[in-house]
Amino acid sequence: MTPKLKAAIAAIQPLSATERQQLLQILIQSHPDEEFLQRVLQQEKALTVQLPTGETVLVKPQPLLPPLPVLSGSIPKGWKDAI
Repeated sequence: MTPKLKAAIAAIQPLSATERQQLLQILIQSHPDEEFLQRVLQQEKALTVQLPTGETVLVKPQPLLPPLPVLSGSIPKGWKDAI
């Protein structure tokens, strides 16, 4: 965690939950989507965002899927005709 981030977290601690949510909405609106999502990935924890309509969205990072295995063997000729 960077010193800048630690200072920002300390600064928002006195805010109420509603004020923190409003601040989060402002930050989301002021940052491009990709940058916001990169920050969620870096923090490695879920983040709930409340939309102006009152609905909430859970943004949760997930690890990359492993690549599919390469299987040995061959595909027989005429396989399309068998379908």
